[in-house]
Order: sequence, then structure tokens, then C-alpha cells
Amino acid sequence: MQIIITEPDNWLRLEIPLSGRFSVIPKRGKEFQLDPGTYHLTDQPVFACKYAEKAPSSYFTVHFSPELLASIGSEQTPGTRSPGPVPKDLLEMLYDILKCPFQESLRDFYYANKVREILFTHTVSLPVVLPGELSPEQIAQMYEADRIMANNLDGKITIPELARMLGTNFVTLKKNYEKVFGIGLFPRLMQRKMEHIKLLLEKTDKPLKEIADLAGYQTLPGFINAFRKRFKMTPNDWRKERRGF
Repeated sequence: MQIIITEPDNWLRLEIPLSGRFSVIPKRGKEFQLDPGTYHLTDQPVFACKYAEKAPSSYFTVHFSPELLASIGSEQTPGTRSPGPVPKDLLEMLYDILKCPFQESLRDFYYANKVREILFTHTVSLPVVLPGELSPEQIAQMYEADRIMANNLDGKITIPELARMLGTNFVTLKKNYEKVFGIGLFPRLMQRKMEHIKLLLEKTDKPLKEIADLAGYQTLPGFINAFRKRFKMTPNDWRKERRGF
């Protein structure tokens, strides 16, 4: 299936595939493949995308206005960029946007600041080096695993279930994930979960029981003990400290 897309302006766009595989056919230049784990910058207003039939695909786009680009200085202003591996920090910012914890009145302000962070991170990031022993398909599969995990911090999807969803096995998933991200799947899940918990504690007034449920803890005492073990204080104490109480 092919879709022709026309952007209303020629702002610089950063595009990151989230799931699936698709080809981009720009008006100028050659057709290229975009997989999860890659991204590019373009200013072409007209292009076509080819998607595999019956294979859900999604991608994330950020538009950078000329005024925003000019604000960072001419020597650092990014131009178009060929597809390449996405920096891990930039990927985490994307996931933060998708999990925005704020009420509608603050969302636009939050999104605007995240867009600036994404632009800064792209500008200063060093090239990402990926393991050469894995194929592009295997690397894309690990980024797909990372996205699914980031969207399911409640732990309802187990690692064996995740492997089955991706058409691989438990051992291969664990091994290849660590090769791509430099950290094991379970430690990364716990790291992400705790970072999201801290964000909810600091930026929202959600009660501890609701936060525990969102993080996949079956009991409130279990959540409090896990938080205390990692941060040497209770969630309530951490919230008070961060808010200056």
C-alpha cells in the first residue's frame, strides 16, 4: 500500500518509526527504508510511504519551525539528515511525550519544551554505533521490543510473552536486546518503571495506590518497599522532598 503525504510547509521534520517497516519515496532523491530504531530529518513537503499489507505501522513526527532552528545559532543549526540509528536519550524523550502525565492545561507547554529537548539532543548527540553481528531486521525487532516495554510499565506483558509477540524466543530476545541497548531487559524495565514513578510523584497529585497500580504492583506495601529499597526513602518522603515540603 502506498500513501502520498503533503506537508503544509517546509519546516524541518524529525521522523521516527515506532512500529512496522515502511519505505519512503521522496520527491527528490532515492527511496529508502525506515525501521524502528532509525530516524531522519527532512524538509521535503511531498513524499510517499509504502507500507506492508496487513502489517500495522506507526511513526512519530516532530516539526521544527524556522524560528526555533534560528534560536540555537547558525553554526549548530541542523539540516536534513539521512536515516540512521536514533540516540537512546532522544528515544526516551519520545516515550515521555507519549506518556505525558499532565492535565490538558499544561500539555502544550510540556510538549513545546520536549520538542526543544529533542532538537538539542539531536544537535549534540554523537553517532550511534550498533552491533554489526545483528541484521537490520534483528535490530529493528529489538527497538520494537523496547517500545512495547516502554508502553507496558505495569508488567502485564511478561518477557516470554514479549518474545512470542515478536516471533522470537526468550533467550534470543534477552541476548539481542542487551547487545543493542547495553542493558538487560528486566533491569531496563525496572529502571524505566521507577523513573516514571518518580515523575508521577513529583508532577501529579495521584495517590500512592493509583501510582502503584499503574506501575503493576499488586499491593501498596510491595510498591513502598520496592521504592524504599531503590531510593532509600519512601515514595511519600521523596514526593515531599522534591516539592520542598
